[in-house]
Amino acid sequence: MLYMMRNKKVLFIFFCFFLILQPSPSIAQTIDSNNRKVLSDCTTLYCYIKDLFNGSNVYKFTPQKIWEESHERIVLLEVYNEKEEKISYGSGVVINENGDVLTNLHVISGGYYVRIIHADKKTKTIDSLFQIDSTLDLALLDVGSFNEKYIEVQQKQSQVGDPIVTISSPLGLINTLSVGWISGIRGEQNRQRIQFSAPVDSGSSGGALLDGTGRLVGLISNSQISSANINYAVPSSYINTFLQIKQMKRPIKTLLEGDTK
Repeated sequence: MLYMMRNKKVLFIFFCFFLILQPSPSIAQTIDSNNRKVLSDCTTLYCYIKDLFNGSNVYKFTPQKIWEESHERIVLLEVYNEKEEKISYGSGVVINENGDVLTNLHVISGGYYVRIIHADKKTKTIDSLFQIDSTLDLALLDVGSFNEKYIEVQQKQSQVGDPIVTISSPLGLINTLSVGWISGIRGEQNRQRIQFSAPVDSGSSGGALLDGTGRLVGLISNSQISSANINYAVPSSYINTFLQIKQMKRPIKTLLEGDTK
């Protein structure tokens, strides 16, 4: 009897040890090309996020792939006054084949001209814009140089829980990548904002909120300083409407004169 009890104890310990060695099913199971569940060695939170991007037909790319495909289309903006002093900085998204840049209105307000800095360190100085929307906090800068590489705007509505990546220039650090989720859709109809969890900072305004297909689902607009990782973006539905309304080109400095329409 004693011998059998000892054997059962040994078997129990061995069974527990075997379970510990198995990867977590919620993290380590992925889908192979034949749509079968297979085990991977991915046991970190980062790998779990990566699996989210790869786990359905909607999310096709890993965060690394999204960055590789998109970072050349996100720019750093430096804003200068009439004395050629830098007064602010932010981010922008190359939004069409003309190379025009979408950003937040508050990023360029108070400036006379803007220096656009690309990922390859090439720069271009501009002093005009096409259109603004003070309610949405959007501005479309007139760059006027052909660019095959631009970010497509997502047509579909984002959902709470969707994984996203951001590419922006927090603290002037060009093309910084962060990963998170859509945490909520806040505000009333026609004044909604996407709440997201990916870390951003000063200088991220005007940066890109991208889904797993690399499309723009939001333009980073602001964060709630008193709380960690409560950040907001202008939804792509508003951006699509904004881009359909072409206005006359005008100098950026007209914003100093109160022309915000």
